[in-house]
Amino acid sequence: MSHGATVNLIGWFEHGNAGDDRIASSMRGYWATRGVAVNLIDTDPLRRAQDLPPANWAVLAGGDHWHEEFAENFAKFLSYLDLPFAVAGMGVAAMTDGMRDATDALLAKSRFTWLRDQTSFVLVGNDGRCRLGPDVTWVDPIPVSPHAGPLRIGVNLRPWPLGTWRAPLWDASSWLRVLAGLRAELVPLPLYVGPGRNDRLLLAELGRPVPQRFDPALVDALSVVVSMRLHGLIFAAQAGIPVVGIAYQPKCRRFMAELGLEEYCLALDEADRLAETVASALDHRESIRKRLLAARDKLHARATELMGELTSLILAEGQ
Repeated sequence: MSHGATVNLIGWFEHGNAGDDRIASSMRGYWATRGVAVNLIDTDPLRRAQDLPPANWAVLAGGDHWHEEFAENFAKFLSYLDLPFAVAGMGVAAMTDGMRDATDALLAKSRFTWLRDQTSFVLVGNDGRCRLGPDVTWVDPIPVSPHAGPLRIGVNLRPWPLGTWRAPLWDASSWLRVLAGLRAELVPLPLYVGPGRNDRLLLAELGRPVPQRFDPALVDALSVVVSMRLHGLIFAAQAGIPVVGIAYQPKCRRFMAELGLEEYCLALDEADRLAETVASALDHRESIRKRLLAARDKLHARATELMGELTSLILAEGQ
């Protein structure tokens, strides 16, 4: 297919993070059939705007990019960017005084700003061009899982220090002890397998073989998923599998609340509630599955609608 436009797609891509890489593949797959070519541009490190490859647009895609250090650097980047610019699926954990000027610069430059949850929408502030929608991966949700057979629990845990969100100190050992006591097959779900303290190191403590990387097939026929990482919750929801979240960042609780499942989201110091919460999710699995599949249809439709709006702007500029 001939290309009507080219986008420099900016994000934390190809670092072994399943969520960010699914965002990239969802957008590339959508655009591949609509005449839009893509250059992946990594944010780590973020190159100078003057050094980007030729393109018609630049799009900052997904994730939790918008924190104080990145926001300041990205505002400088935008001041040199001579391309039309948009934001797709960005989340914001908190808005500090130091981020306000950078956020105003982002909104002033962006012709289309898609924020992935209601709280981010409020924190950023709506200048009339902001759009509220789900995570970009809902453009291409992973397949619906068949009904579960034997009891199998998907597990994602990640190393986590005391963070900037002032969460209680993460004691992985207490969660591992509870998981080991569950009478079920545990299926490790590594969502970050890049360098450093990745998920595989901690999931190995479950005593089960840990896959080299995440594959959507891993969630097939799981009974429930327990996940710290947001995209572990999102992928399970897309597959129609009951989820129990461990809220190491605000985005996890926001997502569970938007699904109407906040009662199944635990704080970092609530390992003692895990067994009862998993049991409740299993007891209500059919009603939860029905809720998730209804949400899947709605969120897929909204994400596709927003991608259509963005694509129309891009192709109009490329003509």
